Amino acid sequence: MAGPPIYSTHSWQSTGAARGRRWRRRAGWLLFLVLVLGMLHVEARTSYLQALLLPDYAQSLRFEVKEGPSDAIRFPRWGPFDLRMGYVRLPAMLERLQQNDFVIDRQARMSPEMIRYVDAGLYAAFREKTRAGLIINDHQDRTQYDFRYPRQAFNSFADIPPVVADTLLFVEDRKLLDPQSPRKNPAVNWGRFLKATLAKVGDSMNIDTPSMGGSTLATQIEKYRHSEDGITGSIGEKLRQMASASVRVYQQGADTMPARRRLVLDYLNTVPLSAAPGHGEVNGIGDGLQVWFAADLDEVKAALLSKPIGAEELELQGRALRQVVALIVAQRRPSYYLVQRRDQLEELVDAHLRLLRSKELIGQELLQAALETRLQFRDFARNRAVRPVDSGKGVNMVRSRLMSLLGVPLYDLDRLDLVAQTTLDGPLQQEVTQFLRDLGDPETARRSGLVGEYLLKPGQTADLRYSFTLFERTPHGSMVRVQTDNTDMPFDINEGSKLELGSTAKVRVLVSYLGVIAEMHEDVAGKPDFIRAQLRDPDLDRLGRWVLERHRDDPDISLQELLAEAMERRHSAHPGEVFITGGGAHTFGNFKREDNDRLPTVRESLRESINLPFVRMLREVISHITYQQWSDLQAVRKDD
Repeated sequence: MAGPPIYSTHSWQSTGAARGRRWRRRAGWLLFLVLVLGMLHVEARTSYLQALLLPDYAQSLRFEVKEGPSDAIRFPRWGPFDLRMGYVRLPAMLERLQQNDFVIDRQARMSPEMIRYVDAGLYAAFREKTRAGLIINDHQDRTQYDFRYPRQAFNSFADIPPVVADTLLFVEDRKLLDPQSPRKNPAVNWGRFLKATLAKVGDSMNIDTPSMGGSTLATQIEKYRHSEDGITGSIGEKLRQMASASVRVYQQGADTMPARRRLVLDYLNTVPLSAAPGHGEVNGIGDGLQVWFAADLDEVKAALLSKPIGAEELELQGRALRQVVALIVAQRRPSYYLVQRRDQLEELVDAHLRLLRSKELIGQELLQAALETRLQFRDFARNRAVRPVDSGKGVNMVRSRLMSLLGVPLYDLDRLDLVAQTTLDGPLQQEVTQFLRDLGDPETARRSGLVGEYLLKPGQTADLRYSFTLFERTPHGSMVRVQTDNTDMPFDINEGSKLELGSTAKVRVLVSYLGVIAEMHEDVAGKPDFIRAQLRDPDLDRLGRWVLERHRDDPDISLQELLAEAMERRHSAHPGEVFITGGGAHTFGNFKREDNDRLPTVRESLRESINLPFVRMLREVISHITYQQWSDLQAVRKDD
């Protein structure tokens, strides 16, 4: 007979206990997940942990400038702003400068933490400039040239009209300046970032998902400043932007509100807004207003801050608001909206203006005034956006030399983050330039003693071009204090011309004359037998014979004594001789007829600028060189 079923109490109890443990583990994991999600939610809303951990780390990312070349520095490799300001090119520029006898006097040293941070692929954390450009100072640090770029900019957060800041935040990041979260990390909007990530994943799986951007103002600034080509090419690059921006905003402490206000200021002053003819790239709302709409930033600010009391003032305020909204909206596709499809931009502006009104960020009257006006773009053919450049000769000379030294074109040079110290004396340069220009006036030229016999005739003063260079002898060498002319053109006579001037030719002849004598002194001093043998040569040139005879008569004569005597040699100033040159037969005259019968010394000829003695000195030099090169002239002449 079959008995009743037998149940194991132990087996039933073991199975129940196992199920209980599994439920407890699941409940534990569920509770842990809830806690983690809760903490992530709180962290996303308050940035509590980031504000706790990042400030100390961010403040360890330091640098300091010390004497001599740096052994602890990293240079950026790409990024639109790093390229424009010259940071990417610094290694090549420094090498070129050192090849031209410049030395590195001081250079930045990064802290070890900063080195590791940059080597990890993040962007160096420091307070970045929003405006930079070539500045040229004179020898007393007085500014002679200032190409600050962007040209027009908001000076501080308080300088921004509230409606401009409100419009930007409404379009880009509405909770950026939320006072309820003083420690919030403005670089990360977790909701938008997760949606953008899911959209990317969907795209990779060929799933049709709505496009969503995960950018904040902070990451946008990192992108167009430092990312390669100013774009986000991958999720990894987006993470790099987020991490770099997060560290940057906590460098001043856990309270990020000052950093968030600075983000608004920096974005408005640096946002890329395409490029325009005659101006080049456009960055910042201030320059955008000036370039695209021929509007002045100060006037726009005044209009938006005013309380209109009439239709005309309300119209001005509406136009100013429309221009600002247009630039803020256009920044997402600036070339498309500002150059190609301005009609679409008008429609977008109208839509955004209505949204601003629906959120009570602008009043009904201002909305109506802004809707009734249209964008008036600059006509670049008739009204070019060319920035006037100081045409001062000294400044142009410095820019030209810097362009050559650094190996960059003039457009790029003006936009470098560069201060150049020169030897010029700014006020004196301006005084001399003005004096040379005034010499074009007949009366000024007459008072200056330039009109008269052997000088200018009436009516010639306006056609004369003057060039002037002044050196000052200092313990460190001769310094150029003035270099200018009166051409009123970019062309610089001092730097850009090769002129055959009588006085310059005389100096060249004198240098050659004294150089030949110095070389002979070095060759024959202390060689009496050689001197006697050379003097027996009937074909010996006149200048060489004089040098040998002086050494024969005074074997101990020094170079200084010989050169001093050479300056006292006499040459005829008579113009009656015909000189045979490579160009044929030539005759020469003196500036003053009274000099024709003189026999002046070399020193007198130089001081009084007498022509013929120098022609004869040049003939002596040529004869000496010919003798040295062709010692047996008779043999050369016989051999066709």
